[in-house]
Amino acid sequence: MLLLLLLPDRLRGRGRLLGLAGALLLLGGPFGYAQAAAPPSPPAPPPDSLRARLRRPGLPDTARVRAYWQLARYEKNIQLDSARRLAEKGVALARRIGDAPGEAYGQHGLAVIQYLNADYPAAQRTYVAALRAATRAGLCPLIGRAYMGQGLVADATGNVAGAVAYFEQARAVFAGCTPPDSAMELVVVTNIGNTYLQAGQLAKAERPLRLAQTLVRPSTGPDPRLNLLDLIGLLQLGQHHPDSAVRTWQQELRLARAAHQPRAEAYALGNLASARLQQNQPAAALPYVQQAIRLARTLGNRSQLTDYSLVQARILHALGHPAAFDSLMAYAVLHDTLVGQARNEAIVQQQVRFDVANQQARIRALRQQQRISRLQATEQAERAQRYALVAGGLLVVVAGGGALIGLLTRSRRRLQTSETALRQANDTQQELMRIIGHDLRGPVATFQQITPLLHGVLGPMPAADDTELVRELDASAQHLGALVDNLLHWARVQGGLVKSDPVRLRAATAVQSVVSLYEPVARHKRLTLTPDAPPDLGLTADLDLLTTVLRNLLGNAIKFTPAGGTVQVAATGGPGGVTFSVTDSGVGMSADALAVVFGSGGGAPVTSQSGTAGEPGTGLGLPLCRRFVALLGGELRAVPNAAGSGMRFWFVLPSGPGAGRLGS
Repeated sequence: MLLLLLLPDRLRGRGRLLGLAGALLLLGGPFGYAQAAAPPSPPAPPPDSLRARLRRPGLPDTARVRAYWQLARYEKNIQLDSARRLAEKGVALARRIGDAPGEAYGQHGLAVIQYLNADYPAAQRTYVAALRAATRAGLCPLIGRAYMGQGLVADATGNVAGAVAYFEQARAVFAGCTPPDSAMELVVVTNIGNTYLQAGQLAKAERPLRLAQTLVRPSTGPDPRLNLLDLIGLLQLGQHHPDSAVRTWQQELRLARAAHQPRAEAYALGNLASARLQQNQPAAALPYVQQAIRLARTLGNRSQLTDYSLVQARILHALGHPAAFDSLMAYAVLHDTLVGQARNEAIVQQQVRFDVANQQARIRALRQQQRISRLQATEQAERAQRYALVAGGLLVVVAGGGALIGLLTRSRRRLQTSETALRQANDTQQELMRIIGHDLRGPVATFQQITPLLHGVLGPMPAADDTELVRELDASAQHLGALVDNLLHWARVQGGLVKSDPVRLRAATAVQSVVSLYEPVARHKRLTLTPDAPPDLGLTADLDLLTTVLRNLLGNAIKFTPAGGTVQVAATGGPGGVTFSVTDSGVGMSADALAVVFGSGGGAPVTSQSGTAGEPGTGLGLPLCRRFVALLGGELRAVPNAAGSGMRFWFVLPSGPGAGRLGS
């Protein structure tokens, strides 16, 4: 579903448009409550019958939940906002009546609708909720679908390594179900190829896409066929076979119309318009893009409507029509806005860090005041007791008892005041986390997604200054995203909200995902980056916590290693568990810096230092790593590299249940 006109040289920036078939297939399961070993659910009634059923008095709540979801499944191809409202009603009703499987399936269906509507922060939260609910209910296929959904969100936000890791995790879950869910292998393999394709890695994309073609069966539904045809067309165009790509998308268009899939039809029309324009046939491209815009507007798909409007502007410009000017000016204003955001990035970083530190200082002061108030109350109670014993006599006892009651009453009031202030501070910290995680992280994610589109706006032969500006803007967006992620992790750690959710995984999956993420950075800095992990080495751990630790350690190693150096990420098995290590030949750390991280005060952020190429930092990475490794069941260690320069960070994690080598 890529608008190829924007990307004449590289397949990048597909972001929010990727993996439609995977998302649609994931939505198919929830509305039937189908288990892996259960017979397939009967077809859903027509939408008019479903609406009449919902209006019927006395309908059982479980049947009403099913009707909401079936109607939402129908509406998601017509109007996403209507589908979202129906799914939310179904989830709320299932939660109210205690329908645990229904709630798990409903959360997943709602996440799919949010993903299709490009609301990625909400989709990520709902997929995590669906994963937890499915794990509690023991719904193995739904667990795999929840991992698949998180992979789609990661890919949509430009996190290629994270997306592949989630897809591989989903593939392992499907293989472990009883019986194995082989039907989902086509979806997993297609989305892995799609991820590499949108990142411009054509050589890596071709193999899974060709494998997906062999997995298509006569019983395969139209959704996976449509998505696969779309991606094969993109691959053909990237390999400089535009005529083959046009034939593939024309086949996709025919299948979409026959299957009554207007969303897939819009994607096929947009691709055909872009391909025709790339072939210098603007007159042939115009009808395609006009039909695509009409469908996108009918469906309420804002991302499609935005992208196809830009394609139409370029087509009109090629035909010599001045109507293209207004659309191009809108994108020029967007470019100026992004440049202004980049200039203010340093101010935003400092303000966020100051707010976090200020809230933490207030919480520490209130806790200290609470302890002092309790000590004062105890001391006053003891003093009143001594007065009562010394005074003696009934009258003195009565008077002393009254004084004691007054002292205790005043102490209790002060204690209640301190507790109220502490609760307010905790509420403030929760609000800050919400701001960082939603109000700030959402715009930052949008900022990261838009920068690739600027390459298409610049045209096939941009000026050197414009290219450098877009490159710097993209780097600033990625750095700001990493800063916000670390701040959110740190705030959640301080509030005790980070929990470990261990699953069975391969050590090589975590190692390769972080290495793939930092390969471009290491290559740009002329570093030798080497992964070393046996493909069959397994362990039980939380994948998100583990990849976060490895990502921070590897980022620090690259940051403090000068050009020409080496960095290695390794995982080895042994009697004590699985050892993960990151070794570099960089400038190393002083004894004082190591004491701050690993001493008695090692939980606090360290002073940020610039890297060997002037890279900025936040000072939050190593303390987060230490806390996350502890949650994983290990202890972070560090020593100077044996070669005499650089550092080696390592930690050992228990293998967990089912320890040993994993099968292929």
